[in-house]
Parts: sequence; structure tokens; C-alpha cells
Amino acid sequence: MSSPSDKSTALISVKVYTHGGKEVLRRLFAEISSKAEVLHVSAVYKVHRVFENPRSLHDLRNTETFEGLCVVAKVNWSEPSGVVMEHLKQVEMEFSRAFSHKMVSLNLLVHGSRLITTPSLTLPHPDFHLKPEEVVPGAEVWEGWQHPIHDESLGDLAQKFISSSWGEFYARGKTVLDF
Repeated sequence: MSSPSDKSTALISVKVYTHGGKEVLRRLFAEISSKAEVLHVSAVYKVHRVFENPRSLHDLRNTETFEGLCVVAKVNWSEPSGVVMEHLKQVEMEFSRAFSHKMVSLNLLVHGSRLITTPSLTLPHPDFHLKPEEVVPGAEVWEGWQHPIHDESLGDLAQKFISSSWGEFYARGKTVLDF
């Protein structure tokens, strides 16, 4: 058993692109909370495909249009970053098998102030600052986190996406996820 000082704060994005997305989000968070202490959950956003910036959203089925649900959680995780990432990949694979195609995306966005560049893991997530569906909710739960490469807070990064049409508020995260 780890002590509170052994834990590191992380941001995890959870995206679901399927009918019944709220229930899938609940099941995903139950799985995440079995390994981590969930501190804060952002609002849940309905995300839309953004054609002018195709990297801003994961088009998991290569369809012309889609909507999905996205939420970012601030968690305490006592495991090393590589172990956290492996757990998230395993959960993502299990849920993808259940739907017979990839309809769930879990990303470890940051793990404390760690800078990691390995073949299997890069932290902060290399595209994090480009994805409004992760930056905006991330700023809700950890506004003051400072990006170590871009030297901007999450709050500042989120301001850049205010006028874009990447998505819309769907529901309060705690209400949907029963936290």
C-alpha cells in the first residue's frame, strides 16, 4: 500500500464514440478508480469532428461526421508513468473488444511535471496542447498546470480554443459519472 506522498497527480482524457456513451463513461471510470484516486472530473463535452484541424479529434471510425463524449480527470496514481499507460491501454483494448471496434480512447496527458520521451511513452502527451477536447476540460480540473515545453498554463492554453467549434457542454461530470 502506498502512502499519499508516493502518489503523483495525472491528467487522463476519456473519450467515447458510441451510442450509450454515458454508460460506457461510467464503466470506464469505475475501472480507472479501481487503480487511481479520482480527485476532480471535468464537465462532459459532446465533441464534433473539426474539418479544419483533423488532428484535433480522433476519428476512430474514419466517418465523415461523428459525435462523441469527452471528459478529463485529475487523478492520483501511485504507479510509475509506464505502468499507468499500460493499464490505460489494457482497459482501452478490453472495451474495444466489447464493441468489436475501437470506440474508446484513453490518454495519459500528464503525470505530474514529468518530461518523458521513450519509444512507448511521451509526457506530456505530444498532441495534448493541440486538442481542445482535452485542453479545455483539462483546464477545468488543473488550470494552473504549467506545460513544461510550451511554458503556458492549461488555463492559458484553453483560452486559445474559446472561439473554436470543437464541441459543446453536455453535462456536469460528477452528475454523469456518479462521483
